[in-house]
Formats: sequence, structure tokens, C-alpha cells
Amino acid sequence: MAARQAIRRAALATTLRYLRITPLFESIVEPMIVGLVVGVAAAIFGFLFSLYERSGAFVRSLLGDYSLFLSLALFAVTAYALVALFGWYEGSSTNKYLEYYHFEAGRIGLAAALVFIIGSLVTVFAGGSVGPEGPALILGGILGYYMAQRLFSKHAYEAKEYGLIGAGAAVAAVFKAPFTAMTFVLEVLYRRDLETSVFLETLVATVTAYLVSVALTGPTGITSVSIGGPLIPTMNDILAGVVAGLAATLVARIMVLSKHVFAEVSKPLSRISVLVGPTILAMTIWLVGHQHPFILGGGEHVAVEAIHGKLELSGPEAIIASIEKAVLTTLTLTMGGTGGIFLPLVAIGGLLGYGLHELLPSLDLRTMVLASTAGVFAGTNSVVISAVLFGVEVLGGHAFIPAALAATIAYVLSMGSSLHSNQLPRREVAKKLALASLLHRITENESFRKRLESISVLEAANKNPIVFASRTRAGEALRVAAERGHVAYPVVDDYKSMRLLGYVMLEDLIAVNPDTKLAELARPAPVIKPDTPLLRAGLMMIRRDVDRLFICDDEGRLLGLITKTDLLRTLMNIYEELLEKEIEKAFE
Repeated sequence: MAARQAIRRAALATTLRYLRITPLFESIVEPMIVGLVVGVAAAIFGFLFSLYERSGAFVRSLLGDYSLFLSLALFAVTAYALVALFGWYEGSSTNKYLEYYHFEAGRIGLAAALVFIIGSLVTVFAGGSVGPEGPALILGGILGYYMAQRLFSKHAYEAKEYGLIGAGAAVAAVFKAPFTAMTFVLEVLYRRDLETSVFLETLVATVTAYLVSVALTGPTGITSVSIGGPLIPTMNDILAGVVAGLAATLVARIMVLSKHVFAEVSKPLSRISVLVGPTILAMTIWLVGHQHPFILGGGEHVAVEAIHGKLELSGPEAIIASIEKAVLTTLTLTMGGTGGIFLPLVAIGGLLGYGLHELLPSLDLRTMVLASTAGVFAGTNSVVISAVLFGVEVLGGHAFIPAALAATIAYVLSMGSSLHSNQLPRREVAKKLALASLLHRITENESFRKRLESISVLEAANKNPIVFASRTRAGEALRVAAERGHVAYPVVDDYKSMRLLGYVMLEDLIAVNPDTKLAELARPAPVIKPDTPLLRAGLMMIRRDVDRLFICDDEGRLLGLITKTDLLRTLMNIYEELLEKEIEKAFE
């Protein structure tokens, strides 16, 4: 039986490798397969999340005050698992996914995935204020990553991208919002940037997962509400967007600050006893349940009631309740619970919009709720495009312009802060921009352009780069990398022939088992001939968006390595001469 399965897997892998000769397969078919698989898994998870949320509310109502002990017991279980894995109550699965993507090469351990996925169900059952998008990111991320490696035979760096594609597909399936999911996973990685390299693949996977989810569980979204109305905004709608954006910024800042404070406090508390955090969380939920039970759990029902004007709260009470929900969410994620934040943000936005409408009744209620939700989403996640789409797709709204205004205001005013500490400021593009600018300035001068064309790439390259043989172990290479401080190293078949097999990145060495041979990690290397003009090499780096070029002879032997830093150093020397000539002309 095992032999037959191995033969089938080998045949499938061979077939996939054959089909992958066309870009269509890699850009369309593979993401569709990821979307199909992840869509089924995420649709089931989304159904279970809603079921556990409703069941938990019913059980807690039956137990009354005794629900405190149920919540304490459940949070103790999740807290113990979190502390055992991460050393403290690190319950934000969205933030943890960003850590895996940026610092672990997209690789998610099975134990961590199970803790986040199952833990979110336990948390929402116990009344914790969490949503399903965080564990959905983890679920889609791990499925996409392992499908890339096991099914599509991808390199480690490509598997990281497929993990991102799978993460987007999972969010699309859970919320039935494919465009929100696509833009969110591309936006949330950076505070001021987008990960555009897998745009098409993520779009295909999210739409596929959405269709799978609709086929399995119906077209109704997780919030089961839709707002209709005219598309052209009135002056009151625009005013609503501005007011909602400013108010959402304040709530978002409170939420970010409270998470930072709770995280700093919870770390030493978890060292005293694992039960300290769960006890604080369970008692808080018990107390809140007596005053405002509607803010427990995910809370999407609050948004539904707010949109239809059925909340029996005054304006100030609704705004205070939105802040309570915000603080309860961050407390849940730092004191023993685990999950995402999308559904709590819907509830926070609903309460805030309802409260603002009660204070300013001339502003349309539905517009205010939608704009407030978009603003809170943007201010807490440091995203703007997906914030607008989230309100429109998940709530189904007409107030696109007010939502865009609120999201933009909250994003700009909250720039530099985010609930996600592992969200990087931007992609590394500074050297690329400097290189493009220098080449442009230098090539404007005909004589200097000819000079760049006369210099070969080998003349400016490092002719003695640090190389590793294919049989070298990752642990041994990592020790050398720690001494040398570089981020990329060529891999050759052996030190005698010096035939280039590829290269490894520092992140690859960190992410794998130390006994892994570098031959298994080598990425395809961009190769250039030694007599290639330096100008052409610079243009190649920019157009192909690569940071280094490997110089090889016709037989594939490595002769040298040129990086953007090497090229920039040479260009700067030439540019200094150009500046001196321009200064001399100015004083003639």
C-alpha cells in the first residue's frame, strides 16, 4: 500500500513538473488548486467558528454566574498551550502569521497551527472577543506552504509565497469576501507598501476559495447583513465619512495602546503562573457579561442590530461600549485567548457608528456604521484598500466614498502604529530606487554612458565571494554567515569545479533543520556573462528586480558576484566625476 501511494505521488509530481513549463499553470492552475483545497478547509472552519460562538453564548446563559469557572477552565487550556509554545500568552494569530512570513520564511509548525485554530474555537466558546481571520491565515498559510513543497515541488522561497496565497484564500472562504481577502494579505505585510509579486495568483486563489465556500455553505456572509442604497454620496455622507474617520482613529489608538500595555504586563504574569492571565480574562468577561453581554464573543450580531437601529443604547453608551469591546479584544489576545480581530472590529465599528448617529441624527445611520467600520479596520491594521473593501463586501454597503474617506483619515492619522508588531514598514526598495536614479542621471551624459558600456561587469564584481559546496550543512553555513554578515551565498557543486548550482539566503539557513544540505535549499541564480557591460547589468537588476547577479563562464563556473551595493559603489564613483564636471561648468 505504501509503495503504491509513493508511486502515485511520484507520478503526480512528474505530471505537475511537466505541466509547469507554461506560465499559465503556475499563475492560474496551481493557485486554483490551492484555492480549492483551502476553500474546503476554511469553509468548514468558518462554519465551526460560528457554531462554537452561538453554542458558547447559549451554554453561558444556562450556567449564569457559574460560567466564570467554565471560561477560566477553557482559557487555562489555551493559555497553557500558548505559553508552552511561545513563552507567553501570544494569542494574536494574525500577528503571528506576519512573524512566520517575515522571519520564518513562511513556515508554520503543525503544533502552532493546531493551537491557533483549535484555540480560537475554544476562546470564542468561552466568550473571548476574537474573530476567525487570524486562525484562517494560519490554516491557509500552512496548507499553501505544504502544498507548494509536497505537491508542486517548489523551492522554500516559493513555498513562502504559496503560503501567502493560501492565507488569502482562507480569509476569502471564511468571510465570503474575495477582494477584501486578496488586498488584505497583500497590504497587511507592510504598513506603507504592498506585496504585489503574487497579485494574480492571490486573486485566482481567493476567488476560487470564495466559490467553493459559497457552494458548501451558501452565499450568505459571516455577518449575514447587507446595506443597500444610492451610490452617489450626499454632503451629509461625506461629513459622516470625516466624522467617522476621526472617531475611528481615536478608538484605534486606544486599541493599539491597550494591546501594547497588556502585552508588556502579560509576559511577566505568565512567568509567575500560567493561570494568572486566564483568571484575569475570565473574571473580566464575567463582569462585562453582567453589564454588556452583547460585546462578548465575535460580536457580529452587534453590527447587525446597529445597522437596523435596534440597539437600546444612547450615543455615549454605544461609544463607550465600542471602546470596551476594543479593550476586551486586546485583553483576550494577550491574557490566554487566541484568534483574529475582524469580527470584533465589525462590532466596534457598528457600536461606534451607532453612537455617532445618535449624537448627530442628521447623518445616515447605515453610512455612519459602514464608515466607522472601515475607519477602525484601517486604523488598527494600518491598511486602507482592504479596509474599504471590507466594509463594502462584508457589510454589503452603498457608502463607498464615506468609507474610503474614513479609512484614509484613520490610516494617515494612525500611520506608524498597528496592532501587529510584526508588520514591517515597507519592502526593501531603497537600493533599487538609488540604482535606478543613478543610472538615469549618468546615462543622460553621453560620455559617461559610453564609459559604463566599456566597463565589464566582472571588473566591478567581487571575484572572491564566499561560496558553499552543495554538500555543506545548513548549520555549518549558518556559522560562517554569522561571522561574515552577508545575506546571500553562492552554492557550487564542489570547490574544485566551482560550477554554480544556485544560491541560499540567510533566512533559508535559519528556517530549516541544521542538518539540511544546501543542495536542497539552493534557489535559481540569475546568471550573467563576465564580458557583459556594467550598464546592462544595472538595467538587468532593475528590470528583473534582483539584488545580485552571479557571473559565470560558458561552462557554468562561478567567476564572481556583483550586488546592488557593488554596483552602487562603482556608479557613485562615476557620479562624483560627473558632479565635478557640472560644478566646473557652473563656475566657468
